[in-house]
Amino acid sequence: MKDWVPFFQTLIWPAFLGATLWIFRSPVSDVVLAIKRRIEAGAEMALGPGGITLGSAPVLKNEEATKKEKSTREPADDLPYLAGAIYLVHSAKFARSVPEGKDYKITVRTYAETSELEDAIERVEYHLHRSYRRRVRESTDQGSNFELSLFAWGQFNLKAHVYLKGKDKPVVLWRFLNF
Repeated sequence: MKDWVPFFQTLIWPAFLGATLWIFRSPVSDVVLAIKRRIEAGAEMALGPGGITLGSAPVLKNEEATKKEKSTREPADDLPYLAGAIYLVHSAKFARSVPEGKDYKITVRTYAETSELEDAIERVEYHLHRSYRRRVRESTDQGSNFELSLFAWGQFNLKAHVYLKGKDKPVVLWRFLNF
């Protein structure tokens, strides 16, 4: 019998893992399906700190296709295109420790694909998280790319209405502010 003890010791972990997977087969199947959908959508996934990378990043359009697309657009169809040509970028750095935790200084600004498009921006209206007293803040400083600076203790989605010269409706952009 003592010759069989190492054999049984070797089988314990695979048997335990197999039984665990069998018991939790439905949630495990959901996770595998979610990973499969994410990879099929073109998203990249990394497993572990050193990482095994699965999937690939989405393929970007080449410059010629973008130029052709711009030249064939109708003027009334500009807003969806402009939402893909104007971006919100942000930076965050640790600012101070407070009794509730840590505050970070976040700076948000606009970025446009072309200088003509940068010049067409008239003002940006930022809509902050509901925990801020002044939830709507406006920037008209084109020299700073309509920069907004604020302190935050948590991450949130920032909404911005970008108003262009000669346009009634704003381009609506979103940015997840993290640090």
